[in-house]
Amino acid sequence: MKWRGERVEGQTNDPHGLENAETMKRSHMTATGIAALGLLVILALAVGCTRETSGTSTQSTAARLPDANDATAQAEATLREFFQAWTAKDVAAWKALLSDSRQKEMNLGDWTFADLDHIEFGTVVAVPEAIDSYVTYGSGSRQGLDRDDVRCFRAPLTFYLKPGIVGTNDSGEELPWLWWLVQGADGKWRVDDWGA
Repeated sequence: MKWRGERVEGQTNDPHGLENAETMKRSHMTATGIAALGLLVILALAVGCTRETSGTSTQSTAARLPDANDATAQAEATLREFFQAWTAKDVAAWKALLSDSRQKEMNLGDWTFADLDHIEFGTVVAVPEAIDSYVTYGSGSRQGLDRDDVRCFRAPLTFYLKPGIVGTNDSGEELPWLWWLVQGADGKWRVDDWGA
């Protein structure tokens, strides 16, 4: 008589082949794990090659040409700096972020901020469809700007004037303005024009 689980010479203790299936499953899991680990190592190496290592980069950022999204992001960052300077009433920083053309056209000075209690800016949204008309008919046409060197954004602003001051717009009225930025020969973005 044979007891359940008793091993008989030459026979496997696994009448349903489960031992064999378990071994195959372990082998498959090991092979899959090794393949996944290999893929992770390759990805880590690929990412590591483009990262900076001890202050030097294996891929020169200066040699890499920025794509349109990079340029738009840089222009938007400049616009946000401009808004910060305006909010802080920092005339020097505000002027520094204007294009040469805009600085020549405007009579800039402290009067720009004199009647202003504070100012608020809304959400910044890229408006690439407004670039062509600016370059063809707007201020950009007088400067002979290339379309690739211009970015446009929509960002509403609200002026809050000091008490007793009357302006061209009501204090607290949100204005749906567009903002055009141009990229100079130095590669830096500057605010060139704005308005409704």
